[in-house]
Amino acid sequence: MLRYRRGTLSSEVEEDVPMAHDQAGYKQLFTIPNYVLVWIGQTTANFGDSLYQIAFFWLAYKMTNSSFVAGLVVLATSAPYIFFGLLGGAYADRWDRKRVMVYGDIIRLVSLLTVPFFYWLDLLHVWNLSITAFVLSTVRCFFFPAMRASLTSFMPKELWSAGNSFMQASFQLMRAIGPMIGGVLIAQTSAIFIYLITAASYVVSILALLPTKIPPIEKKNVHVSVFRDIYDTYLFVKTVRPLFWSIFFFGVGLCLIVGLDRLGLPILSDQVWDMGSKGYGIILSAFAVGNLLMTLLLGKVQIKKFARVIFSGWALWGVFYFLIGSTDMFVLAVGFAFLAGAAESLIDMPQILLVQNSVPNDRLGKVFSMQSTTAFIGESGSSLLAGALIGWLGAADSYKVAGVGLILCGVVGLWLTRTAHRVPSSVSTQG
Repeated sequence: MLRYRRGTLSSEVEEDVPMAHDQAGYKQLFTIPNYVLVWIGQTTANFGDSLYQIAFFWLAYKMTNSSFVAGLVVLATSAPYIFFGLLGGAYADRWDRKRVMVYGDIIRLVSLLTVPFFYWLDLLHVWNLSITAFVLSTVRCFFFPAMRASLTSFMPKELWSAGNSFMQASFQLMRAIGPMIGGVLIAQTSAIFIYLITAASYVVSILALLPTKIPPIEKKNVHVSVFRDIYDTYLFVKTVRPLFWSIFFFGVGLCLIVGLDRLGLPILSDQVWDMGSKGYGIILSAFAVGNLLMTLLLGKVQIKKFARVIFSGWALWGVFYFLIGSTDMFVLAVGFAFLAGAAESLIDMPQILLVQNSVPNDRLGKVFSMQSTTAFIGESGSSLLAGALIGWLGAADSYKVAGVGLILCGVVGLWLTRTAHRVPSSVSTQG
């Protein structure tokens, strides 16, 4: 991997970027005001987002009384990645990243409040939900790469691992407890009330971002078109073998498992483990807890070879998915789900660090957008693949097949990134 020092990259490419030798603890993160502000704002916003997802899906179903029409409405959350997935990262690298995030939150806030506004006027229609969902996902295409790219600008490098791990673990915790709290709140109040809570979370995010000091980007190639900029970044990523293949297999792996978790797990819980919806919830919680704990552990560990950890994570994830499909004992399934969640964090966190360590600052947003877009493509085809597999093999055997597929992703990825190479002179690596 490329050695990255203060915006420049050497031409020597190793298998991965070594981390700094002295790993710092989580306590030091709270001595950095900018990190604390971003953490407070984004953790709160993630909690609001997790509540919003429950309210949005519930309203979409209740207002349409049709699973098919509700599915078309939910499609509005994914469609923006087709149009803005790559463009968002490109502009996050061209515009002031703090302004991208603040203006993005303002747009999300105003858009979200239109739903309760039209509800109170008794004018709420399903298309209002679709437009709001489209706007929120569009903003995310710009907001997410800007936020991820900004983290390294106000943290010393020895804190990158701890900073990303703690931030990611906080997000995972909010996504785990949000749906449970959201379900209770909808039952006790209404889905419209959830929209107001989510809007309040965006206000907190705005207030936290305003005093945050994010260094401006050193703009280069400002006369190059956005599409040329994206293409040049793609050429750059191709030269960094571990980065390229980690992004590629991220999409492949998600295609194998996301749809299976949505369609296959409920079937296993109901028909194989005889636990119904309760068992489904427990399995999902086991995934989340395993992921959360391993994410926190990774923040304390010195990772020297990112690609080895990432692709080993895919292989381990595959092993535990195969075991989930192989057991008819619910207790064992919970244990395997916990370990699968831990294996997932071996992919997520090192991949974020791999990007931050190997990509120049003025390309970070575009690379994070490439990763998000690849994930979207994988997830989009996942439900179709899972439906076909379950119809053909059944849920249990489908998990075994997906497990073998993930193991192959890990093994092939390790093989493809086993050797070092050099960056071609035709591709600029200057940040």
